[in-house]
Amino acid sequence: MPNKVTAEQLQVEILKKRYEKLLTQPDVFPNQRNWEFIISNRLCGEIGVLLYRKYLVALYTEQVDQTEYHQLALDQFPEYIKALDYTDAVEILYSDTTTNPEAAIRLIKDNQLFDPDRIYEMVEYGDLETAMELLNAFMPTYTKEDLFSMQELLRLLNSLPDKGRIVRSRNILGQMVDRYICPNQHSNPIEREFCSHSDCGLNIQGLTQKQVDAIKQYANTVNVLREMLQDEEQYQQ
Repeated sequence: MPNKVTAEQLQVEILKKRYEKLLTQPDVFPNQRNWEFIISNRLCGEIGVLLYRKYLVALYTEQVDQTEYHQLALDQFPEYIKALDYTDAVEILYSDTTTNPEAAIRLIKDNQLFDPDRIYEMVEYGDLETAMELLNAFMPTYTKEDLFSMQELLRLLNSLPDKGRIVRSRNILGQMVDRYICPNQHSNPIEREFCSHSDCGLNIQGLTQKQVDAIKQYANTVNVLREMLQDEEQYQQ
């Protein structure tokens, strides 16, 4: 708790609370002056989550039905995210990566808001598709603590459970052969790593070739970062 509060800080907080209350109403969007105040004062927390929802609503609103306030949300919300500290922006964008994954992924990548702990949670909850898209985003800076979290994420990715299976059955010649049954239950020759059926392409862990490549790229990033942090530590010694 701060020892003292200035009049300006108090006024900003009063307006912030007022905005938060107003923004809970579905049809209320900030005007230009509101956005300028919010961005210049870098208001965050609950108001940031509410603004994100307005942005997502604007994205889903057909262009013919968009008002100037929808357009303001589309224009100003990305600028708002750019103005925030890393931690505040992460709290807002990772609060909802499922309503519009493409928008969340774009904003996270554009603003270098990779967060290994949040992505770890995504993988655990089964949201592999979004997690894989975010895997090779960046952070503004990296610490040894970040490296540890990134290594934990890599270990999780390297130990994903099998969703498909290998079965043994008789072929038309009566011979016993192994078949790869993908997570979507398609039958493939055993030598197929990725399902050959159209619109599938999953390996036994339920990953596509692109996602496997993303994990390999991420592993390389982790290795390079580890070497850099070790070099920096040795230099300081």
